[in-house]
Amino acid sequence: MSVLKNKLLLILSFGHFAADLYASFMSLIWPLLIGPLGLTYGLVGIASTVYTIASSLAQPIFGYLGDRFGSRFLAALGLAWIATFMGLIGFVGSYPALLLVVAMIGLGPAAFHPQGAMNAAIVSGRQKASGMSIFSLGGIVAFSVGPLVGSWLFTTALGLKSTILLIVPGLLAALWLYRSMLVIEQHKEATAETRTNALATKINLLGLVALIVVISLRAWVFSATTTYIPLLYQARGLPLTFTGQLLFLMLLAGAVGVFTGGLLADRFGRRRITALSLFFLAPATYLFYQSPMVLAPLTGMLFGFLGETSLPITVVMGQELMPRHVGVVSGLIFGLAFVTGGLGVSLTGLMADHWGLLPALSVLPVLPLAAAILCRPLPKDD
Repeated sequence: MSVLKNKLLLILSFGHFAADLYASFMSLIWPLLIGPLGLTYGLVGIASTVYTIASSLAQPIFGYLGDRFGSRFLAALGLAWIATFMGLIGFVGSYPALLLVVAMIGLGPAAFHPQGAMNAAIVSGRQKASGMSIFSLGGIVAFSVGPLVGSWLFTTALGLKSTILLIVPGLLAALWLYRSMLVIEQHKEATAETRTNALATKINLLGLVALIVVISLRAWVFSATTTYIPLLYQARGLPLTFTGQLLFLMLLAGAVGVFTGGLLADRFGRRRITALSLFFLAPATYLFYQSPMVLAPLTGMLFGFLGETSLPITVVMGQELMPRHVGVVSGLIFGLAFVTGGLGVSLTGLMADHWGLLPALSVLPVLPLAAAILCRPLPKDD
């Protein structure tokens, strides 16, 4: 059956869309808080890192809980949690309060992502990379649509306090997800015996470490770009609506990259497609930062496409490296690897405070090139 007709995958992809739609608003919230809270680039980077750490470190724990006790409740809880605390962020009045709220927001995707990725692998059958692309597609589409929704919502009469309007839709989506995932649990029970052979596979520790480093470097580049590009264009006098439209195009191209990457990986090999996409991401990143504003939509789309191509492939590779603990490794990949990316965002912010934002961003193209080289120890499936 085609992954595009897999109803169970589409349910999980919608849940991913709903959770990441809320997370996508974070990049637009920073510019609105700089004035009221007196934030510097470094403080923005630290706040972004707190959000990433809260999300990242908790994900393997939630993955373990999903492996042990079931994933349906945790997936729905994660969506309800992020909706509630995202609704409160518009009312913070101090930097310590901001750090607390963004940490609470981070626990929402921490609960959802391992459950979603684990179930997506199970219901995909043999087309695991393509199936993970469909699951990931929901998140990428959310991150592309989110800036458009956020730039409209946050510029209404309510301003940043309009975040309160986000709570009820998220709670309703969480309830729908909880009810819909009952079908997925029934599918898992029916196919449990077909997965027992995979449990005998030994863990490839070197491959797992290399994979985490590769994902971390890619995450650093992508997270730093989505965090600081709005601030870069704000400093150039461009309105928030321009940034929202640019991020929409960039992340929409990322959605195409996610879908394409999974299909290519199932056909030509996961390691090969991962390495090639990261190699070409290096010049694409440099062009995005250095090109004139008139070319920003084009270079941004190229960056988005190449930056997201390897995402679903690396998740599947991690799950196959630790088949006994699919939930844990899903959380590890979405979590531990991305905490390194979050720390990189903070480091980029500190460099920006000393050198300027554009020079700090111009260092980043080296990272995907290093990641491409580090793909060599990854398991060869082609």
